[in-house]
Amino acid sequence: MSESIGKALIRTVAGSPLADSIFEAAEAAVDSGITDDLVKEIPIFGTLANIARTGDAVRTHLFGKKLLRFIRECSTITDEERTAFLEKYSTQPESEVELGENLLLVLEKLDHMKKAEVLARFFLAFVRGQIDLLTFSRLMQALERFNLELLPALSYMYHPQIPALQLTEDIRHELSLAGLMTVNLSGSGSIGGGALYTYSPIARLFLKLGFGVEETK
Repeated sequence: MSESIGKALIRTVAGSPLADSIFEAAEAAVDSGITDDLVKEIPIFGTLANIARTGDAVRTHLFGKKLLRFIRECSTITDEERTAFLEKYSTQPESEVELGENLLLVLEKLDHMKKAEVLARFFLAFVRGQIDLLTFSRLMQALERFNLELLPALSYMYHPQIPALQLTEDIRHELSLAGLMTVNLSGSGSIGGGALYTYSPIARLFLKLGFGVEETK
């Protein structure tokens, strides 16, 4: 990816607010074709148009939908937050480019449209200073590996008033592979022993920031 596309994403989500009519036009354009007028409003879509010309239309179409969901979810950034965030990176242009490129790489690999909106919520928490860059990176990695169909199982661990669910070992193992459960293998080699799966601090943030699930005390 070029330097311009990484920076373009950051400048799009942290730049001037986009009107609902622009999003509506963008949604239609992703399906029917990216126009010059849309590129003027959301420059990063110009790069998508160029990619589409290479012939990978299906991939570009799906990526465009995820990108649009991400940008729209980020539209809740306030003017003060935009200004503070852009000022932070005004003296770190290389970091801004790298952040934008990493977001695009993750967006491209996400296997569910809804995940683009969750990624945006993590990004908003980073912009607002609720989490640091390392935590944001860990949340992105967990989201990429997470099976959304397991959200009820993950939520149940921290929200026990939900009707009881059967959390089998294979489900716990899959959640641990996403970094959303901590596994202790100290007793796995003994007779009758096995892996012990416990809560993960990053999972609490994952649920709270991404899905609005608060842990029940």
